[in-house]
Amino acid sequence: MVRELSLCILDLGENSIKSSATRISIKIEADTQNDFLRVSVADNGIGMTDEQIENAADPFFGTLHFGLPFASMLCDICGGKFGIESGRNGTRVSMSFRLSSVDLPPMGDLAQTVITLLLGDPRLALELSYKANGREFTLDTGDYGDKTSFGVLREIREFIKDNIKILMEDKPYEEFSGIARNSQ
Repeated sequence: MVRELSLCILDLGENSIKSSATRISIKIEADTQNDFLRVSVADNGIGMTDEQIENAADPFFGTLHFGLPFASMLCDICGGKFGIESGRNGTRVSMSFRLSSVDLPPMGDLAQTVITLLLGDPRLALELSYKANGREFTLDTGDYGDKTSFGVLREIREFIKDNIKILMEDKPYEEFSGIARNSQ
């Protein structure tokens, strides 16, 4: 099973890169009052066929690896939903979870996930939007220069980590257990 949600996001992002995406959008939204966590990963890659979408939850189908089947299974056991929309202009994978589910893994190191995706294809434009209980931050790597530069990568990593800390300010640990653990 998935140890951290950031690893699931990483796998979906790597699928995007393999599908010739030049842009990836990662959106995360958590609302403790309404008990939900939503994660979506969208790209502008070549898209998926109807057959690939239909069999996405089958770990033994094609070359999709285990990311999509694990994501689908995790949504099911956490009381959420899994969906895929795809066409010529790219693919969007949407996941929702009950934030209070005891089976929901921690977010993990989201900053390192972004860095790993950028190192996988430095030409990649990546947008990260993270919203938690009315607070939000957005990162667009198109605003940065050479994404192979250690200094730029460190700046991106610190931006994400600092903003996650701000999102989680003044909130009891238990309130954000599914999204905050190991995010720092």
